[in-house]
Amino acid sequence: MSGHDQPGAAPTETELRFVAETLPADDALVTLNLAGMGLAERGSMRLHSDVYFDTDRLALRAHGANMRIRTGALGERWVTLKVKTPGGHQGALFVREEYEVRLEPGEQAEDSEPWQRAAGFVRGAIRPVLQITTLRSEHILRDDHGNEIVLAEDTVTYPDGSVERRLEVEMRSGTPQLLRLVEKDLRRQVKGLRAARRGKRSQAIRRLPQLFGR
Repeated sequence: MSGHDQPGAAPTETELRFVAETLPADDALVTLNLAGMGLAERGSMRLHSDVYFDTDRLALRAHGANMRIRTGALGERWVTLKVKTPGGHQGALFVREEYEVRLEPGEQAEDSEPWQRAAGFVRGAIRPVLQITTLRSEHILRDDHGNEIVLAEDTVTYPDGSVERRLEVEMRSGTPQLLRLVEKDLRRQVKGLRAARRGKRSQAIRRLPQLFGR
């Protein structure tokens, strides 16, 4: 259940993350039946750019947090802060606190709640550290009980020019247990999936040892 549905709880993102050499075409993805969920809304392909922010010593990362500004194809911008939760990473399943706002035209990211919350975690100036571009195809699946997931296929281009294919499933309504059933069906119907051990930011840092010494 999302933290949005629990009074006093932090907003929570619950998702599955996979990597694969190849992924099914969109026409095949939208035919999947995952834990009784079928296609409710077919999305379109879109391009977005994510700039990740941290201190010079990557103090946010050490704190278990990451912050980005996402820019859409039409110039729309979102500030997002994600924070690890105890025991929140198990295989392909990730459960994290998530704080996100959409910026109005001319609004400064530094004035947003996610940025202010991130600044409270660390000492030192927060600055852009890397940029990642993603071509995403996203669809909504739903069952008869109103449980809903977002199924997203990503082609990710990292700062070193390398490309990775990812499949992500975010639970909009339901439970982590239900998402595990989704994972079981997904692994059975889509061959070659591997749990993503790292998020996009950590993967980018790993691919840039000359900059980050990692």
